[in-house]
Amino acid sequence: MINEPTNMEILEALNIFSSKMDKRINDLEDNLEKKIDDLRFELSQRLDDHEVWLKSLEKNMVNKNEFNGLVNSFNGLANSFNSLANCFNGLTNCLKDKELISNRETAKFLYPKIVN
Repeated sequence: MINEPTNMEILEALNIFSSKMDKRINDLEDNLEKKIDDLRFELSQRLDDHEVWLKSLEKNMVNKNEFNGLVNSFNGLANSFNSLANCFNGLTNCLKDKELISNRETAKFLYPKIVN
């Protein structure tokens, strides 16, 4: 005949089981909290690194006024080059009109890619 456990033995077994489950749950909570804290720390470090990187980029970027100044300088250089080219063309035509250079030489100066 099998002895059936008494109510007290069942309560003790449930109490032991409950204590073990509480310990396992607490261990899991502690482990989860540690992992969350580690992730928060790692994320914080990464954000700090990104912030430093972004500040470095901002420091090296030109602002709108500086960019406009660069564009204006480039436009000024382009205008100077065009003026110089016009002056050269005028000088070449003047030399041709005075018959100091031939039509072929004039074409060679004015259109160097077309005339060999």
